[in-house]
Formats: sequence, structure tokens, C-alpha cells
Amino acid sequence: MSEGSFASTFYHTCADGYARMSREAQAALADSVAQSQTAGGLFANIAGQPDLYYSFFGLLLAAVSGAKINLHTCLNALNAIDF
Repeated sequence: MSEGSFASTFYHTCADGYARMSREAQAALADSVAQSQTAGGLFANIAGQPDLYYSFFGLLLAAVSGAKINLHTCLNALNAIDF
């Protein structure tokens, strides 16, 4: 990710927001992210179904919060999608 890119700016903005949260809120966020990952590896939408859109944000929030997710399973699920 190149410095100054949209992706870098977005990540750093999220990381800054996370750093401003209380420890309790940080723990709740990380727990929520981890619980949102489905057995198939993607992250669940509001209906509980694996969803690519929700997976983008799930991966971002896992990276920011250090949530314990199964990254290998998620990457396998993403690689299996025929874009």
C-alpha cells in the first residue's frame, strides 16, 4: 500500500479512530469482528450470510483491531470467487 494512496489514508484513519476508543470499546469491536466471520471464511451480512462487501470491512477492522480471525480461510474463500 503506497503512502498517500486512498487505501493507506483509509486504513490510517480507521486505525486512528480505533486508537481513540476506550479499551473496553476496542475489545468489544475486536470480539464483534471475530464473531462475524462465517465458517466459510467470509464475514456475515446483517442477514447472517457470507458477504463480500462485509468481508472488506471485516478484514479492515480485523487489521486495525488485531481481532483473531481465520485469515487463511478468508483468503481461500476470496480466491474461490470467480470475479
